[in-house]
Amino acid sequence: MTQRFLVTGGAGYVGSHLVAALIAEGAEVVVIDDLRQGHRAAITPPAELIVGDLADPAARAAPSLPSSISRRFPWSAKAWPIRYAISARMSAMASP
Repeated sequence: MTQRFLVTGGAGYVGSHLVAALIAEGAEVVVIDDLRQGHRAAITPPAELIVGDLADPAARAAPSLPSSISRRFPWSAKAWPIRYAISARMSAMASP
């Protein structure tokens, strides 16, 4: 049975190398990336790219988003809790 992986931030430097390695092992890979720091050309075919942000309900509802995955790799900078905490604090400080 083919393993299916979801890589957030898979169009960035580290994530794209992970995607290439998974593809080389014969895995099915879906990448979610908003391409703010990543690049479409970094995605190794036949990995599928969903351009979007997991914070966006439309991206989470994409028909190609795997309903069952073997593992999720959070390489998106936003996927790391410290980034969320810093972002939320900065937003709160900027609010009147």
